[in-house]
Amino acid sequence: MNWLNFLYFVLSVAVIVITIGVTVFFIRLSKTLNNANKLMEDVRKEVIPIVTNLQVTVDKMNEGLFVVDDVAKSIQGISSKFNLVVSVLQDVVSSPLIKLAGMSAGAKKVVNTLIRRENR
Repeated sequence: MNWLNFLYFVLSVAVIVITIGVTVFFIRLSKTLNNANKLMEDVRKEVIPIVTNLQVTVDKMNEGLFVVDDVAKSIQGISSKFNLVVSVLQDVVSSPLIKLAGMSAGAKKVVNTLIRRENR
């Protein structure tokens, strides 16, 4: 019976050591999880203002882009009106200039013909 009592004693000590080890493990795990929880809370506290500032910045950029879009549309309208004015001026001025150039060429030919007849 002596060995049996010794075996019970060794098993009891082993169970006590394992119980202490598991308890220490769970205490450390609890501390680690608490630290992780605090870290997540700190990150959340820091990230929310950053995200809010980012949203404000994006909203301001969108407002700026709307202004740029309006300016681009205005420039496009001015450009199309300018093209229309140039087209009208081209039609109005080029036709008489072409006629005037034709008349000048004809007058030159007439003058050259008259000068040749006088020289003969």
